[in-house]
Amino acid sequence: MGLIERPPRVILDSALIAFNSPGIGTKDKGFAACLMAQAFNRQNDTANAHKWAQTGLGYDSGLTSCRDLAQSLGRH
Repeated sequence: MGLIERPPRVILDSALIAFNSPGIGTKDKGFAACLMAQAFNRQNDTANAHKWAQTGLGYDSGLTSCRDLAQSLGRH
């Protein structure tokens, strides 16, 4: 089972640890934020999903899944 297939709480915990790790690269920080956005979205927490998707894009604007999620949530 891969990380993305884990329960949202596991993804949130792991991604937050990565996001807050000292020395993490900008793109990795963006990816961690995007994972958190996806996990929040799976929990139907659209406010946090949108917030973390925007955060992820702030670190790496090339994250397509993050951009798609932010655009989708921004329409609601």
